[in-house]
Amino acid sequence: MIEFLVVDPGNLGVVPVLVGPLQALLAILPALLIAIGGVIVSIFSPKGVWNFICLLWRQKIPLLLIAVVSWGLNQLADRIIVPSADVSAATIDGKAGWSMHRGGSARRGATMNGDDPGHGQVQWSFSDDGIKTFYSSPAIVGDRIYATSARWEFFKKDGAIYSIDAKTGKLVWKFNEDGYRATFSSPSVMGKYLVVGEGLHLTKDARIFCIDLEESEKKRRGVKRWSYETSSHVESSPCIADGKVFCGAGDDGLYCLALEPEGEEAQVLWHKQGKDFPDCESSPVYYDGCVYVGLGIGGQKIACLDANTGDIKWSIDTPYPVFSSPSIHNGKLYVGMGHGDFINKAETVKTLTAERLAKAGKSPEEIEAAVKDIRPVGEVWCIDLATHQKEWGYTVGRTVLGSIAVADDKLYFGSRDQYVYCLSSDGRLLKKWHAKAPVITSPAVAKTLVYVVTESGRLVGLDKERLNTVWDVNLNSPMSISSPSVGGGHVVVGTNTQGLLSVGKPGMQTVEPLWQGERGYPGSGGIGDGSMLPARGRYAWAYKGDGEAVAQSQTPLMSIDGAFYFDRSEKDTHGFVKVTTNEKGSKPQTAWFVETEHPVTVPAAGTGSHVFVVDGTASDNNRNLRSIQIKDGSVAQAYPVSDGSGLFMMDHNRLVIHDQRSAISMLDISDPAKMRCIWQWQADGIRGVPLLLGNMLVCVADKRVVVLDSETGTELWEKALPVQVNGGAIFAADRLWLSSDEGLIGLSLGGHYSDVLLNCGAVRSSLVHSGDYLSCVTESNELLIIDAFAGFIHKRIPNVIGKHAPLLSDDALLYLTDGALMRYDFST
Repeated sequence: MIEFLVVDPGNLGVVPVLVGPLQALLAILPALLIAIGGVIVSIFSPKGVWNFICLLWRQKIPLLLIAVVSWGLNQLADRIIVPSADVSAATIDGKAGWSMHRGGSARRGATMNGDDPGHGQVQWSFSDDGIKTFYSSPAIVGDRIYATSARWEFFKKDGAIYSIDAKTGKLVWKFNEDGYRATFSSPSVMGKYLVVGEGLHLTKDARIFCIDLEESEKKRRGVKRWSYETSSHVESSPCIADGKVFCGAGDDGLYCLALEPEGEEAQVLWHKQGKDFPDCESSPVYYDGCVYVGLGIGGQKIACLDANTGDIKWSIDTPYPVFSSPSIHNGKLYVGMGHGDFINKAETVKTLTAERLAKAGKSPEEIEAAVKDIRPVGEVWCIDLATHQKEWGYTVGRTVLGSIAVADDKLYFGSRDQYVYCLSSDGRLLKKWHAKAPVITSPAVAKTLVYVVTESGRLVGLDKERLNTVWDVNLNSPMSISSPSVGGGHVVVGTNTQGLLSVGKPGMQTVEPLWQGERGYPGSGGIGDGSMLPARGRYAWAYKGDGEAVAQSQTPLMSIDGAFYFDRSEKDTHGFVKVTTNEKGSKPQTAWFVETEHPVTVPAAGTGSHVFVVDGTASDNNRNLRSIQIKDGSVAQAYPVSDGSGLFMMDHNRLVIHDQRSAISMLDISDPAKMRCIWQWQADGIRGVPLLLGNMLVCVADKRVVVLDSETGTELWEKALPVQVNGGAIFAADRLWLSSDEGLIGLSLGGHYSDVLLNCGAVRSSLVHSGDYLSCVTESNELLIIDAFAGFIHKRIPNVIGKHAPLLSDDALLYLTDGALMRYDFST
């Protein structure tokens, strides 16, 4: 079964439709209908009907008994049948709720109960009667999850409203009566009521439903309180506040209904018609007696209405359609906008709009005027609710469709430009993370992590402060448009093909510390814990050694569990030292010192139990790779190193080292006291540190890059280099980067990007990267900041000390000049 998406170019939306095997069925459908018709005619001939009536009369007593028993069982089921979930676990609390899209006006999409899920895979999946498509964003209330489904097939276009046990993923009850259709709208819950829309974009008579949760829990089936039919689609998610339900209805405008009407039927309190409120797709937000809503194509504005009367208090025109649901926090309204929708980017929207206007008989000049402003762009606005004025705007590469999540005076949102952004409340960029796929859903912001679903079907947990990846799960369902919700230590999200999923376990997975090589790993920006660089610094302490002479060091220091490790040489004494500080981070003192025959010139690596150190250079004899116990500095084992560079990289169980001039060796270090060689790779002209990338090992030899299977040493891939390089490769932005006397080379490893050659002159420092940026220092003492994804030089800074690579984070870097340590801020 193959699926594709059909778009109404008049007003874009999502409609899944089946093709593939059904095409074959359609080809033979006329013949099947003729055959079936013949059978029906024969059955319903006068003689056939009489024989059927006589058969029923002869079996009248058994049939009557069956009918009575069936009716009795149906009545009994509502009262005594025990559901798959525990009734006593239900949480129906007038104070608890998910009263609007994403849970509240800040649109965080998280309940804050339980620890953030920081590890683990799918805990359970839910599907129903073959329905595995969930476009809606789940609402989490207590130990219940509420969501709507969507099956849009050739013969079936149905959906349902579900209550699911959050712990087990078992069905508590569902509502699929009254011909409830495939739905995008997400449920909102307040007290004992659930309210949700119905239908997809092509539904022209979609309804708004109110479900009584108390009765539904008792009867184990969804019990409708009321429903109201509109004259358009209801993709908007309702907002419940002050006894009212506010909900957009597409081209039918904005509705306000009574949550508890006086009678059995729905009660409209006020209605803003579609001619005044066109394309009302976004989900309203209630704040301080007012309701706020954004309008899409044909509307393009933010409107504030009196919640009681529906009177427009003020509105602001926007340059782009608004599909993002507005967020409100501390008297400020935040909203995203731009050209493009959940399926189509701006270029496609422009083409479809031009085609529609051409079919309508518009002239080329009229078409050009209508589509000239449709382009790839997005913005986030901040509107001051006191002054009703736009306070600031922040422009991004493509449209922002999800809501802006507000937490701790920071704004989090994704964009079709493949980035997740974190802004300050005054509109300054703090961080951004490259998702490598459009982000068209809303983020969920919990206590410490931000959760994002990409269009490619990845669920990613990002550290809230630094936006670095903590957790990454493949949902195996591309084109996911359900936004994740967090509660009870799990992430719940709908998918297109895998049903409703509960993912992850509470808390972070405990992992032994690992320092893989120079600065943490080859190419690292040098910030081991991913911290942000402080805006200002001050002198803290200096370590001068234990002797009379000042200790010298040649390699970057290593930090594990708050202690520092580095090489130390004093006169004729060489070795490796562990330095600790007091609780305030000052007063360094030597914990232990391991003496070596030669100076340590190779960056060290280590875990929580052992550090690994190589002494000497290629011309020295009696060189060793030592494994040293962190607790007391005792040497667990020494492995001989010959005439190679001694450069190495490791993970928890393996260490790969250039230990011989023409060989690289893979060692098993699962027991640091018994290091042993697993395999060797022979090659001439080996350069730099061999780079471990999971099950791949990247090596540079002569004028070529070779990728080996890290388990066996088998060559998998090779690529010739245009010039001789002067070091090993690092990996950044899906490219392998190498430096040479001519400049930088970026080789696409996955084929997603083109190769890059930057003629910037000889590079003297190590290459480092963080987030989007790559940096190094050239022979002319010029610091380069490179956009690693786009492959161009973003900034050149002169008069830098060329030997030392900068300290690089996602938002800033520190570099050395003659007599000063300087900070460069990317955002300013």
